[in-house]
Amino acid sequence: MILLSCFLLVVIGKDLLFSGTIFFGPVFVPSAEDKLKLMLELAEPKPGEKIVDLGSGDGKILVELARKGYQSEGMEINPILVRRSRKNLRKLRLEQWAAVRRANFWKSDFSSYDLVFLYGMKHVMKRLEKKMLAELKPGARVVSNYFRFPDWRPEKVRDEVRLYRR
Repeated sequence: MILLSCFLLVVIGKDLLFSGTIFFGPVFVPSAEDKLKLMLELAEPKPGEKIVDLGSGDGKILVELARKGYQSEGMEINPILVRRSRKNLRKLRLEQWAAVRRANFWKSDFSSYDLVFLYGMKHVMKRLEKKMLAELKPGARVVSNYFRFPDWRPEKVRDEVRLYRR
């Protein structure tokens, strides 16, 4: 009983973003500011491109894209993070530039995207590589923070940020 009480105290006492991951996917880890800047630099987004951030977390990448005048969308499985992202975008009056939807990217079609951002986890990269190579259109770009695809060779690598081109 004491052990259960201690466990509940620890879980309930944690930030909801992290306790929510028990039910809604992996732990949320935001990209560091220097990595975010590098991801955007390597991506070289262009006006009119369809841009998505997979596992968009708190919407940090979406906010930066919106500030630079690019339309984008986020896919996030955790409803707590979806609400937080939407709140951040509203607070900054950027919701006309970016949208966040609760979605499982494994069940989503990537064929319409020109540019994909992700901060994946090692255990999903092989399966995600196959999905992207099968669904992305030729010329589409993928920017990955830290984690690499096992077989797909990046076009550019800088400080553990990789740019892939389909």
